[in-house]
Amino acid sequence: MKVFFFLFALSFIISCSQDNCSKGKRQLIFTDNDSTILNSWIVSVIKNNPRINSQMIELSKINNFKNYLNKLPADSFKTKIEYDLRNRLPKIFSTVNVITLDFSNEDVIKFFILKDKFIYSYHHSMGNNGHSVIYDLIKQKDTVFYCIDSLSNNIAYVNRERYGLYEKNMMGHFWQRGTWDLNTGKIIWGKWEN
Repeated sequence: MKVFFFLFALSFIISCSQDNCSKGKRQLIFTDNDSTILNSWIVSVIKNNPRINSQMIELSKINNFKNYLNKLPADSFKTKIEYDLRNRLPKIFSTVNVITLDFSNEDVIKFFILKDKFIYSYHHSMGNNGHSVIYDLIKQKDTVFYCIDSLSNNIAYVNRERYGLYEKNMMGHFWQRGTWDLNTGKIIWGKWEN
């Protein structure tokens, strides 16, 4: 009787651990599926596989990519990406609500992946050439926007610049930094600087 009870308990423990193991495998496969979907989508857009892994996706708390990366963006968005990034490896940063791919060299070149947006932002090292192109994954439309330096917790740090007359007949290159609240769409600008 004791042997029967021991065998029953042992088989129960083994089956429970196998069930947990298969649940863990299913969860891992789902997360890996998210990284596969995301990386494939990025390859189709910028011809570069940044190799975003499941840990980065978990840190960002963005998942279920199959629900909103089901269509590739229009070629008009792809042609707005002015850089050949095929042979570059980005620095990847993952924080809550955003994954950042930083391809910067002498020029600032960044991509921001959010739950509902894919943002391409750049700034040439010389001049005032820089802006962002925001691709809305739900509406399947892109919008040209101010240059975005970074994103954190639904706040984008933006800048704009101009050449021209400033105070008291002063000519020069001026820039203005601001914060853009992604939830409200409101931008709060700082003072113009030179």
